[in-house]
Amino acid sequence: MIRIVSREILAATAAEEWKRIHIDGGIERGGVDVNDVHRRLVALGKNPHPKEVEDVIGARDFTTLGSCMHCDRRRKRLVEIEFGVGAMCEQVRLCEACLDEAKSLFTQSQLQP
Repeated sequence: MIRIVSREILAATAAEEWKRIHIDGGIERGGVDVNDVHRRLVALGKNPHPKEVEDVIGARDFTTLGSCMHCDRRRKRLVEIEFGVGAMCEQVRLCEACLDEAKSLFTQSQLQP
């Protein structure tokens, strides 16, 4: 899967991700009632502000975008490329400038043997 991610997009998918990791996946969270947190995340609606999600969870885990995995710069949006299946799934997050650089390699390689 390839998608654009931002703090706002991560906040909008936080309830779904929380459920996948902590309820369906059975990962406990230090004495926290994971079902209660999920209910509270769902109650925030479809497009909660990232700060609201952070307040419910008590951390920024589900709203932190991080930086481009190539240039290490922080951006407001990144492209996330997910590959693998299930527990073996991995993600790469890249900024637009690094994606443009990668795309230019295709053009350059057409000119060279």
